[in-house]
Amino acid sequence: MEYGIKLTSNPKDDKAFYNLGVVYGRKGDFKTALKYLLEGTSINPKDDKAFYSLGLINYKRGEIITAINYFKKAIYINPQRTEAYLGLIERKGEAYEGKFQPLIDKATFETVQRILNERARPRKSKKQLYFPFRGMFKCAECGGQITAQFAKGNGGTYRYYRCSKKFGTCKQGYLREDLLVQQLKEQFLKIAIPNDWAENMLKEIERWQKDEQLKTKTKNQNTDLQFKNIEGKMDKLVNGYLEGEIEKTNYLKKKDELLKQKSDLKLKSSDFGQKGGQGWVEPLRDWVKSAHYARKLANSDMDLSQYKELSDKTGSNRLLKDKKIVFDWLPPFDIVAKDRELQTEKTKSPDHAGLKKTGKKKRITDWRRGRDLNPRYPFRSTAV
Repeated sequence: MEYGIKLTSNPKDDKAFYNLGVVYGRKGDFKTALKYLLEGTSINPKDDKAFYSLGLINYKRGEIITAINYFKKAIYINPQRTEAYLGLIERKGEAYEGKFQPLIDKATFETVQRILNERARPRKSKKQLYFPFRGMFKCAECGGQITAQFAKGNGGTYRYYRCSKKFGTCKQGYLREDLLVQQLKEQFLKIAIPNDWAENMLKEIERWQKDEQLKTKTKNQNTDLQFKNIEGKMDKLVNGYLEGEIEKTNYLKKKDELLKQKSDLKLKSSDFGQKGGQGWVEPLRDWVKSAHYARKLANSDMDLSQYKELSDKTGSNRLLKDKKIVFDWLPPFDIVAKDRELQTEKTKSPDHAGLKKTGKKKRITDWRRGRDLNPRYPFRSTAV
């Protein structure tokens, strides 16, 4: 028997005891059925099915009082067991009316169930507070994670960020969220580019992309021609060998040369697809858009999640020290930040101070820096 095998491998399997009790009960061997069911309830005293089955078997044996007691235990464990309430007997998935007195009448049972359903209330879930910058920074003093909390005052709720102090004593104070956002805006200005720069750079990138597409198309066409040329030579070589015009030694030597040329051509074509082409265009365009978006975030009030998203994309090693945020810029945003820092230092120089006294302003209108890598000079006629 399958359940007997289970008990041999696991003597504490209460489900196997229950199933054996049901099987022997259906066979009419009530004594053995009671034995297995009682053994199962001793292992799992919360098995309402086992107690209900004990009630059924005792009912069949004529032990009505004992059966009712077992039904009460089944109801206590599982109040939804309607058969025991109403004096019903379940056999092969079908309910039958029992001969013993029901604990309550059906109308009372349905009334109680209706009242319980009306009184039922969904479990209150703890409201999760929104802290968009929690876990974004670390404490510069102790290295602990920066956590968040809220406080009520002046008629409103304010969110603060502080060190979790999990690594011991830390003297860092609290930073209010609106002040944190203001500092993020100041940081974003370091990598932001003006609208005209972004517009001109995106146009130039679009032009570069078209040039790369043309180069790629030309390269692919040349590669296809070279493949066809090698295949043509290979066909002529095979035909010459089959017709006896070429000796086997020369045939094999020439065939190896053509196969090597074909293999080298495939390798070069694969390298061009991986290294060349337009693989650099999209990262460059994304960088320009992100730098332009940084200016938009710095000069307006947006959803706070946008500030966190851009911070994750542009910076690393984010720290909070003395209520000030500090982080390192990721490449290539660090280039713009360094350039902006140099420009700031120039504004403090004596030369700039002289320009300021005379009322002159020097504005950089060319987004290109240094000599163009691909200068385009106007055509000049050399004809005499």
